[in-house]
Amino acid sequence: MEGYKLYLAAVSVQVFHSIMHIVSKAAIDDGFKTYILVFYRQAIATVFLAPITIFLEWKSAPPLTVMTFVKMCILSLLGFTLTWNLNNMALRYTSAPLAAAINNTIPVSTFFLAVLFRMENFNLKTVPGISKFAGIALCLGGSATIAFYHGAPYLKLLVHHHLLKIHSLENPGHAASSTTWVKGVLLMFLAYILWSSWLVLQL
Repeated sequence: MEGYKLYLAAVSVQVFHSIMHIVSKAAIDDGFKTYILVFYRQAIATVFLAPITIFLEWKSAPPLTVMTFVKMCILSLLGFTLTWNLNNMALRYTSAPLAAAINNTIPVSTFFLAVLFRMENFNLKTVPGISKFAGIALCLGGSATIAFYHGAPYLKLLVHHHLLKIHSLENPGHAASSTTWVKGVLLMFLAYILWSSWLVLQL
């Protein structure tokens, strides 16, 4: 039963992240500044979680040392301030479905960082090693396909060219150029690499 709870928690996290990407994209398109959005997000989380944490951990929490405080500041900078500001900047140039897709590259970049810091073993001569490599290839392949392919040839088969032209004229803000799209993709990848660093540094 404990194993099912872990899977349920992992799925729930992904669902909430998807909802957050959609809400963030809507807020940014409506004119919200990215850093203000991050501030409100963290402020609401603090108001909600701080009382629960104080109530549950008041007596069992270890003393706060200077080194622990410094690590907390570094982790906050990497995992929240930089990551989510870059992510929201990327959302300005791309879309919420793309953010949800590239979000799946976090395990890959986390794995690479763990191997780099000798926290994880990787051997292609073993079954676990082959499984890890296959998972990495599928994850990166799927995310790259969604990130860099807009599906224009298929859209032209389904929708008349003149209808697409009229839609672009009526909605100039939604017809992002290839340059801004690639810029958004690269910012999003950078954000999730920082997030992976945040995960590794917690160990």
